[in-house]
Amino acid sequence: MDRNILLAFLLSTLVLVGYYQFFPPQETPKKAAGTATTLSAPATGAEAAGETASVTPSATLEAAGPADSAAPAPLAVAKDVVVEAPHYQAVIDTNGGTLKAFYLKDYLYAGPDPKPSNNWIYHLIGYKEKTAYDPQRWVNMVGHNQPQWQVLPLKEQNPAQFYGTSSERLEVQGEATELVLAANLQNGLRITKTLTFHPEDYLITLQVALENPTDNPIRVKPSFNMGAGNEIVEPDQFNHPQRGAAIVDGSFKTYSDSDFETPVELQKLRWAGVMDTYFISALKPQGEENFSLTLEGVEALAHGNKILVPTMLYQEPEFELRSGQRYKKTFDLYLGPKVQREMEKYDQRLPASLDLGWFDFLAYPMLAVLRWLFSLAHNWGVAIILLTLVVRALLFPLAFKGMLSMRRMAKLNPRMKYLRDKYKNDKDRLNREVMELYKKNKVNPIGGCLPLLMQVPVFIALYSALMPAIELRHQGFALWLTDLSATDYTLILPFLMGASMFLQQHITPQPAMDPVQAKVMKFMPLVLVFFFLDMPSGLVLYWVVSNILTLFQQLFFNKIKEAEIEH
Repeated sequence: MDRNILLAFLLSTLVLVGYYQFFPPQETPKKAAGTATTLSAPATGAEAAGETASVTPSATLEAAGPADSAAPAPLAVAKDVVVEAPHYQAVIDTNGGTLKAFYLKDYLYAGPDPKPSNNWIYHLIGYKEKTAYDPQRWVNMVGHNQPQWQVLPLKEQNPAQFYGTSSERLEVQGEATELVLAANLQNGLRITKTLTFHPEDYLITLQVALENPTDNPIRVKPSFNMGAGNEIVEPDQFNHPQRGAAIVDGSFKTYSDSDFETPVELQKLRWAGVMDTYFISALKPQGEENFSLTLEGVEALAHGNKILVPTMLYQEPEFELRSGQRYKKTFDLYLGPKVQREMEKYDQRLPASLDLGWFDFLAYPMLAVLRWLFSLAHNWGVAIILLTLVVRALLFPLAFKGMLSMRRMAKLNPRMKYLRDKYKNDKDRLNREVMELYKKNKVNPIGGCLPLLMQVPVFIALYSALMPAIELRHQGFALWLTDLSATDYTLILPFLMGASMFLQQHITPQPAMDPVQAKVMKFMPLVLVFFFLDMPSGLVLYWVVSNILTLFQQLFFNKIKEAEIEH
């Protein structure tokens, strides 16, 4: 053997033996009994935090005890830790301590495909073939390759490198269960993240602690990245792209891609989140009713198109963490479906993310009644039909008054025709004469339209309630209707809606009206058919049943004699 090689080998051996003689490695701490699992690993993209006069009240600075500055375990290969809870599965990457995946066990990525393999009507309307997918695949609340639960002491620093793991699987059953991630940063800071998982809901508590065991103060500016929300679920036809959402100064606000082309600073927040139609990722620091964060846009693909989706960045003001001090901040996180009862466990104002629009005062009760009816019928299609019966029963008194008004106006048709012929060149005089005719015969010209006008806010409220109702997602009714949240690609429901509306017009007494207006009314069913072609089948089902009930109602009205009307 070459003498130089042998000498180098002996010297290297001597150095290693001497090093371990004077610096023996510490034993890896064993997992404590109970529900806490400790990973001697680096916290994900974590940014350290420190102290200053401007530190928010919910962030605490305290003296670190001897146990707080314990050294990390020996270097080991990074692994994924799988957290199994009844309603979700979380995958934590110890190489950075980030959330790698968060699967919702109760919600599939794609529902049943209603399209038969050889149906010409789908080609006629331009139905596009779906890409192959796993029918058992769960929705993932981590999307767009953006870091989740990333914490960094300073934004320009690199994420900490974690050390090893004492467990690769954590079961969350019966009681809240903790998972602890820890790491030493290159500047001497020690970072610890304590994740608390709850078995019966989607609430997760994350506590971030930064300790300074060195002899010198260290400047820090803690930041926390929530990521860009769940993956875009492309098979959901009416699913909105990710939007920013928050309770800002007591009011619910949303932010679309055009709003965060440049970073948006949000202040006076109760909670903030990233949401689509059915799912939401939300955060709020514990103990802060009015906090601030930044929405930043990141590029993503949706249906083959480039879009911007928001990512949330929470930051503390820069401060100095003195020797022996520890900084702590605790966040409440929600990653899950937009189910009202589940969101209320997190925050009473989180259900505002359903975004039910102007008629929410009608939409919320209708959604509550729909859920109650489902508890009786155990079928969402039947529940929608029962809801239609309830709505029509409530509107019946108005419909009866409208029928009386329409019949009185129909009796004035000959006189109206005479006035139109006589004053066809004098619109102002015609209007005065018509109003005088109405007044003389005690007829309200809008009385016949009142029931229809009343249906407009009811329809809008129902539309607002059904669109974000995750309860209808992938839920079938009967026969070909396998998904009430998707379009009826057989077109049967839209055509039934148009036909029932046409019959309704045919048997309803029509008052005299302008010829142009009369033509518009005749074509209204056809217009509505095209309008409803691309609507969720659950909404079209409501309209079809409502039209059928109106037909029977009108047949009943037509049998009522004039004398009975007057009395």
